[in-house]
Amino acid sequence: MVVKPRKKSGVVLLAYAKNRNIFELNVLGDELIELLDIGKIYGEGDSATPVLKGISFRIEKGDYVSVMGASGTGKTTLMNILGLLDKPTSGHYRLDGNDVVNLDDRGILLRNNKGNENNWLQVLLIGTTSNRDGVGARVQLTVGGKVQTTQKKSASGYLSQNDPRLHFGLSTSKIAEKLEITWPSGKIQILENLEAGQVVTVTEP
Repeated sequence: MVVKPRKKSGVVLLAYAKNRNIFELNVLGDELIELLDIGKIYGEGDSATPVLKGISFRIEKGDYVSVMGASGTGKTTLMNILGLLDKPTSGHYRLDGNDVVNLDDRGILLRNNKGNENNWLQVLLIGTTSNRDGVGARVQLTVGGKVQTTQKKSASGYLSQNDPRLHFGLSTSKIAEKLEITWPSGKIQILENLEAGQVVTVTEP
């Protein structure tokens, strides 16, 4: 199996060969995806079946890529790896400069122990008539005469979970004058004069 980069009329062609079966990645046109010496083996021991070996190429932002070839050349496996539906057995896959091959490694916690000395307030919503997490609720916080507005969203992130509590920065203010919640059910709830530096749990009335 061989990868041979070629240039022709401004188009980069990368051909992958296996027993005369060829598929080509035609790239027209800053670097978004980079594969370095990617290999993929299914099974172990005597039943091990190599599917990809030594695949290396780059895809830049704005490029159009087509993968073509006969059955059995590893097209589906390559596309699954590119789409993060599968991971290679060897090599490196960099997505926007970040190596994403070892997604099953142990998680890393990054904690900021310094930060700043400004005040904050967090709000945890518990729905009753509305959904349990209050997803879709519109929350307005008035502090220092200024209004901050946010909306409770469902979980987001890949292989991770955002904090379900809504976070508001209060700068140097020690009191938030008003917290107004418009629940998905249409109910409006108002809390006043909330002290900074706490998590306020609000249950839908």
